[in-house]
Amino acid sequence: MILARLSKAIRQQNWFAVALEFVIVIAGVVIGFQITEWRGERADRQLEAYYIERLHDDLVGTLDDYQVNLVWDETQLAAQTAALRGLRECSLEEVDRNAFLRGIIFAGSVNPLPTRSGTINELQSTGNIALIRDLRLREMLAEFDGQARRRADLIDGARGNISRLSPVLAQSMEVTDFGFTPDALFDATFDLQTLCEDRELRSALAAIDMRSRVVRAFNEGNSRHIQRIERYLAESLGRDPWRAEDNASNEAAE
Repeated sequence: MILARLSKAIRQQNWFAVALEFVIVIAGVVIGFQITEWRGERADRQLEAYYIERLHDDLVGTLDDYQVNLVWDETQLAAQTAALRGLRECSLEEVDRNAFLRGIIFAGSVNPLPTRSGTINELQSTGNIALIRDLRLREMLAEFDGQARRRADLIDGARGNISRLSPVLAQSMEVTDFGFTPDALFDATFDLQTLCEDRELRSALAAIDMRSRVVRAFNEGNSRHIQRIERYLAESLGRDPWRAEDNASNEAAE
């Protein structure tokens, strides 16, 4: 219809009508582009909000998982301290027996931080990280990713050393009972005097304990960094920040 009117105006040499039709056509194209751009921007903002929600949920889930593992890790580190003390003093009270055995049998079993990184990996692999307009948030995520990779390399190295030393401890006693919970009971057949005189055993346990604490320290560093990002996101989402005591209360209620 527009082309018909335009042709008629040209034949009649009605240049005002011709100009008007051109203005209408151009305005229609411009408005069409603006509507398309507005819809695209709106879709991008919805996707951005979706990713930010997911990022926050991943961080909260990671901190929750860390708190669960932390109970085990602290129990194990305390047990390794008890085992080293028992070997150093070459005496063992009955009340310390379970911790002593746990410290040797599960020496070095400190968990690496269980990071839920599905959303950040998706953002990076798809290029959708550009949807996040908050440059501060993008800097925080990039900084955390870089630090987490460096810490992961150091943790892998420490855990590799633990794996190489563990056989020395595994040969020191015959395990008859153990469990995979912080309050599990342990039992084994062993001669304390023989263990105390085994310098290789004591040296291996001390080295494993030191590397276990390295893993624990790097976990704590990652955890603090995650908490900073989580608090930043919680504030932008209008939520209460994650707190360890809240998680402990929820677990107790369950």
